[in-house]
Amino acid sequence: MPEPVAWYIDGPIVAFGLGGYYETVMCGSCKRPSTRQSADLRVELLAPGHRVWPVDNNGILIDRQTATFLELQRYGVSLRPVSSSWRDGSMAPVPSLMQIVAPCAVRASGVRWSRCSCRAVEEVPFKPLLLEPLDSVPPVGYVAESPSVVLWSLPVRAALGVACPQLEWAPAYDAGSFVPPTHAFDGSDWSDLSG
Repeated sequence: MPEPVAWYIDGPIVAFGLGGYYETVMCGSCKRPSTRQSADLRVELLAPGHRVWPVDNNGILIDRQTATFLELQRYGVSLRPVSSSWRDGSMAPVPSLMQIVAPCAVRASGVRWSRCSCRAVEEVPFKPLLLEPLDSVPPVGYVAESPSVVLWSLPVRAALGVACPQLEWAPAYDAGSFVPPTHAFDGSDWSDLSG
C-alpha cells in the first residue's frame, strides 16, 4: 500500500451549519448549482470538549487557543470568525471558534465533470481520494474541486492529532504513484463445492 501524501479530517461531525452563508448560482443550461461561501459560518455545536470541530458541510472549525498553539497562520492558513451556539440550548460558555481557510488548492484526480459548458463538478471520488501529482505537498491545502475539504501534510496532521486525538482521518494519495491494494489469497479453496 502506498504512503499517503496528505490527510483530511473525516469526523466526527460535532457541529451543524445553520445555513445562509453560501451563495448559489444556477447554470442557465444544465441548471446545476454552483456555490461559494459569501458570509461567516453560523453553527450549532453538539457537545463540549473539542478543540477542532468538523461541521456537517465539511467545514473545519478550531478554537483560537489551539490555532495559536499550532501556529497555523505560519502555513498561510486564514482564520474566519464563526458565530456559534449550543444545539441543546445549554448555558455553558460557547468556545471562541474560527473557520480554517486553507491557502492553496490541490487538484483531485478522477473528478467527474458535467458535459455542460459550465464544467460543474459532478463527483469527486473520496474512496480513496487521489490527488494530481505534486512536486511537494503544501503543509495545509484544500481540494480545488471540493474547497471545504482541507488537506493536511503529515507533520501538521501529527501536531493536530496530538492536540485533538478524537479526530478521525482519511488518507489522500498521489494519483501518479497510487497502486490499488491487491487482496492476498487466504489459502481457502472452495472449488470442490462448485460441482
